[in-house]
Formats: sequence, structure tokens, C-alpha cells
Amino acid sequence: MLHFERIRRVFAKYNNLMRSRDLIGEGVDYYTLRRFLDAGYVHRVERGVYLWAEQEPGNELYLIPYLFPECLICMDSALLIYEYSDRIPLCWHLAAPQHASRSKFKTRRFPVRVYFRHEPSFSIGATEMVYDGIRIRIYDRERTICDCIRARNRMDREIFNKAMEAYGRDPLRNISTLLDYARRLRIENMTREIISLYQ
Repeated sequence: MLHFERIRRVFAKYNNLMRSRDLIGEGVDYYTLRRFLDAGYVHRVERGVYLWAEQEPGNELYLIPYLFPECLICMDSALLIYEYSDRIPLCWHLAAPQHASRSKFKTRRFPVRVYFRHEPSFSIGATEMVYDGIRIRIYDRERTICDCIRARNRMDREIFNKAMEAYGRDPLRNISTLLDYARRLRIENMTREIISLYQ
């Protein structure tokens, strides 16, 4: 029982998600980990990533900051979080730095769609927030809208229109910031034209 409590405290120290190297650093050997996996106390999330079973998340959002710490939630996934869309995406949309390893996104637990971006574009509008009790990295409202405008010809027309309408009604919107981002992303004229239709 004491062994169980010790391992549970170790996982709690790491927000119930641990990597193999952290387990080794905390003195948890592979034999002990194997026993906890077999008993169902611990789940293997990905290769070298383990989750305390009592904290099994209801959705993948819990895992994204841990598995992809350098990424930002964007596009359709950000629209859902800001309530600019009610359609649940088939995969998580993430923006990653251009230099990020492609292989790490081939996760088997849940699908992701990754947009690789160069600096300084990648950092424009990057922010953090707590959503559903989880601290996440995400593009802010204005960057999300800019990305949608840039991708408008590839987006579902209904999702695009609803997002623009919702942003136009949002009391937290910041048009000056939106236009600043649009200028830096070289879509200012297009953004002014589109946003004027939804105000």
C-alpha cells in the first residue's frame, strides 16, 4: 500500500502525466511501472508517456500541452474553444514552428493536423489561457480570424461564415489588433473588406 501511495504521489507531482525519463529520475524502475500498467493504475498514452488511470481525460485537450508543448491550438480547434463554431473538428488543429520534428505528430491516440509556420508568423497572436481547467497555448481571437481569412477558400463555407459572424458579435473582439496582425501577415486589405461585412 505504501508503494502504491508513493507512486501515486510521484504522478501527482507531474500533474498525473509522466515521461519515462521522469519516472527513472523519481526512482521508478521499469519492473514497477510494468506492474502498475498491468494492474490498470497507469495507462500508456504514447511511447514513453504514461498517465495515472484515475485521471483518464474525457478528451484529448488534456494531453495536447504535454505531448506538443511547443504547439499552439489554431484554426477549427481554436474556433470551437472561442465558441465561434459549434462543429467539433475531426482532428486537433495545431500550429508548430517550422523546425519541429514531423515524426512526433504521428500520434496513435488521436489525430492532429499540423500547420508548420516560420517565425515571426508563428508567434503572432500566441497566448495562453485556462480552458476547462487545462492551461493551453492557443492563438488569440484575432490571429484565429486572420488564419481563417487566409484559408477562406479551403475552409467549409458555413464554418467560415459563422466564425466571422460570431467574431463580429464578440464583445471581446479587438479590431485594431486584428488589423495589426493582418498587416503583419500581409492580408490587411482583404481583412478590412471581409470584416466590414460582419460588423
